Amino acid sequence: MRTDTEANNESRSRSQKAHMDPSKRQLLQDALAKAVAHNSFIAVGTTKGERIFLQPDFTCYENHVEGTSREGEIVSLTYADISSVGVSQ
Repeated sequence: MRTDTEANNESRSRSQKAHMDPSKRQLLQDALAKAVAHNSFIAVGTTKGERIFLQPDFTCYENHVEGTSREGEIVSLTYADISSVGVSQ
């Protein structure tokens, strides 16, 4: 059985993960402007060391980002999963 403290900590942890990260959202918006101007992809580095190339059709939601990869697959990333954002050809 969980204690009240454990339940509160779990609830706080979920709510922190559920909110948008304004700094990462701004990085995505800046990369979007550059990608559109240069007909490029948005290069997103993940905390797992992956690099995902998004088309400039992504949407920022409250707790994640969804978009289409360079290969045409739907991609969903939480803000916590994003480690870097840039632009790539």
